[in-house]
Amino acid sequence: MVLYIGGGIAAAVLLVVLLAVIMSGGSARKRKDQNIRLGMAETQRRELYRDLIHAIDVYGPNTACREEWRRLGSKWKLTDQQIASIRDEGLDHNWTQAEILASMDQKQKTNRIEWVRIRTETKVDPIMP
Repeated sequence: MVLYIGGGIAAAVLLVVLLAVIMSGGSARKRKDQNIRLGMAETQRRELYRDLIHAIDVYGPNTACREEWRRLGSKWKLTDQQIASIRDEGLDHNWTQAEILASMDQKQKTNRIEWVRIRTETKVDPIMP
């Protein structure tokens, strides 16, 4: 009889622990899902944003850069508007931009400065309005 009671208590404790693990896993999943936007996790959006900024440094604010942005976006099946949305999200949240490093050549520095100047003066992105 004592064996049955002890086994019942052990089973009940195991059931409570199992339910607690399942419930906490569901909460973690919900928190993670809230960070998904445009089918991408925040870390993926940050990486894409970094690549978008790098394309500006390489190509400058022009058609070649727009095509590179579209190529990057096509990996995730993103529209121009969605790419611009990620760009704006990165700017709004101050995601770390690739710094203008001493190792960058003058053309890359000029490209970045020109993009910032046009965006600031016209309030429109010259690459993908």
